[in-house]
Amino acid sequence: VMEIGNIFVINKADREGADRTYREIMGMLDMVGWENKFRPPVLLVEANTGKGIEELVVKLLEHKNYLEEKGLFRKFFIDRAKKMFEKVLVGELEKAIIEVVRSDNRWLNWQKELEAKEVDPYTLANGILEDFVRIKGLCIKDIKN
Repeated sequence: VMEIGNIFVINKADREGADRTYREIMGMLDMVGWENKFRPPVLLVEANTGKGIEELVVKLLEHKNYLEEKGLFRKFFIDRAKKMFEKVLVGELEKAIIEVVRSDNRWLNWQKELEAKEVDPYTLANGILEDFVRIKGLCIKDIKN
């Protein structure tokens, strides 16, 4: 599994293919211009023997210091809190909307329309949203834009 990393750690460095993985990651990183940017280190470690763990700790602390110096450490947590807020908000809105829609006396009729293919799911959903948002005095087109 590979993600965009701040530090690339290749565990089980004693196993076949570890060196090849190391070279491939280094090659990918070499394609990027790192002027005035933090270049992620690539480390080979063996967790079961502890080989490379000290260097990993050093690199983690170096990266933390870099993030703090650039003001990115705090920004990371602020951005994460904002994303979590949005995720929670969307989840709670979804639950509330589903509860309201399912309790509407038109629910069974909407289900029948879908089953009979009288309406597609997107058209029905947008129509329902427009109805409910209009009731609250908002305009769905303003919300979508």
